[in-house]
Amino acid sequence: MRVKRKPFVPPQPIIKKRGIKGEVKIDLNPSLQTVNIIYHCGRRIIDDFSNLREYAVEFLNTLEAPTFLAIYVVRRKGLETRLSIRMEGREYVVSAAEEWVTKWARRVYRKQKPIAICGESNLMLEFENIQSDNADFTVMPKPKKTESAIFTPFYYRDNREAKGVVALGGRFFSDIEPGVGRMFWSMKAGLVFAAHISYQLIHRFDAITGLKKLADWHADMKRIIEKGRRNGRQSWFLLLDLDHFKKINDMYGHEVGNIVLEKAAEILKNNIREGDDVYRMGGEEFGIILHNINRKNAQEVAERIRKALEESCIEVVMEDVKAVQEIHITASIGGAKIECKGAVAEECIEITYKTADANLYRAKRGGRNRVVF
Repeated sequence: MRVKRKPFVPPQPIIKKRGIKGEVKIDLNPSLQTVNIIYHCGRRIIDDFSNLREYAVEFLNTLEAPTFLAIYVVRRKGLETRLSIRMEGREYVVSAAEEWVTKWARRVYRKQKPIAICGESNLMLEFENIQSDNADFTVMPKPKKTESAIFTPFYYRDNREAKGVVALGGRFFSDIEPGVGRMFWSMKAGLVFAAHISYQLIHRFDAITGLKKLADWHADMKRIIEKGRRNGRQSWFLLLDLDHFKKINDMYGHEVGNIVLEKAAEILKNNIREGDDVYRMGGEEFGIILHNINRKNAQEVAERIRKALEESCIEVVMEDVKAVQEIHITASIGGAKIECKGAVAEECIEITYKTADANLYRAKRGGRNRVVF
């Protein structure tokens, strides 16, 4: 005997109205498919991203009509922009977040309640318990000088205190049913995206520099070794350490030290080839994998990085004395060919790292601010 299954009917949320007159119609069923698509697109985005921006752009490309993405993280002095990109023409460009975006991100962080703004219906929804299946929300008129967007906090570990806010702009509601229902389910999709951002930002990428961390370096090294065994091509590993970084922390404080690390990471990314990878190995130590390259060209890349760091000038605003401090940095770099002839990958990784570390030590003993292969 076949039992006919009843169609799934989403639980109806409790709706509060603020500044809205008349009936608000809810129809949640058609949006489930859209949420499911966005969710699984997000699940596929897990490998081979060298920084948070690449991950974010790849995710935006799975959506219909995104206009901007801003990610804010909690710092000692409040919310700070970690990444802000906007669609211009057919490309995403890094740009400062608009004032209204930052304003509403701060409100969402303060109240710890996600919101969805829909320009087409001139409504805004504020959610009470979005993680549950029957989240309640308040409907109110769309604020002035805003665009269609989703703002949601993201959490870490204890899930009690938000660690940041994701602001995602775009016309996410135009191809689903009209009314509040589509905003509700798009909000659920926005939370899925926030969960991915939370994982990538806190677990996978270094929170200060946006670079991949030691665990990713280890996994990438395994893949390179296996590939090198098959095709016989050389790849090189650079181990870089900022010279006298402890003095910067001692003299100006760890907050300034973090700014220096962030700027140094930016310089490294700007001076490698497309396809190469940069990692924060720990403290002031960075690792760089140069793919499919010979010794001479690897030395040229290392020297270019060393020179770019030496010629850089990092300006830091010292709020206590109301002055701008110029900080100059240098780095010592040790290079090693990625060994592929060991019995197991772990052995090859150990040999490669020890060789690069020994060369880095030689660079330090030789007077710092130099490259040793």
